[in-house]
Amino acid sequence: MPAAVRGALVRSAPSDPGRPIGVLWLPADAPRLPLGRISLRWEPATRSGWDVTAHLGLATTEVHLASWHAAPDTWPHLVRPTLHEVTGLCSALALATTALNLALGLPEPGPHLDHDQDLDEMGTDATHTALTDAVNTLAPTHPVRQLREHLDTTLTAGGVDCLPAPWDDWADLPHQCQGHPIDAQRCDCLDL
Repeated sequence: MPAAVRGALVRSAPSDPGRPIGVLWLPADAPRLPLGRISLRWEPATRSGWDVTAHLGLATTEVHLASWHAAPDTWPHLVRPTLHEVTGLCSALALATTALNLALGLPEPGPHLDHDQDLDEMGTDATHTALTDAVNTLAPTHPVRQLREHLDTTLTAGGVDCLPAPWDDWADLPHQCQGHPIDAQRCDCLDL
């Protein structure tokens, strides 16, 4: 793992062992995990293999979920069932909470924009943060969240070549992706 990260945020944990576990690097200064999200950290074990630790974000804290000591090099196959089951349980809990709130007439939790807020004055960083916060309140399996995460991953990894029209043909932008090698810590996504 790169030195400047505290772990990897699990983006997807498919049940199919032929599909990779998708993760994003978590910077060392990242805030605690959002509700229902899982992070992984792995380091070489004392004698052989890998010591792998998983943490789970709860409503008000982050807790230890599981540890696999001296796991073999194929440890992603070992941790996959736990990640898949816990992700599914968190999605079910989020859905049940939303259904209960709707049945009781309670407002949905999550960030809300002020009606008088001028979106043109937010700037791209603030807009990106607001969109990310809003999308992160959705269940990991919600189609809007999946599409947003896929678009963000594509644009982050692919650079300017992956921009949608009309931005992809601006004459003053470089039109060649420079690549984002993980060892240079420029890329923040990988598959396990």
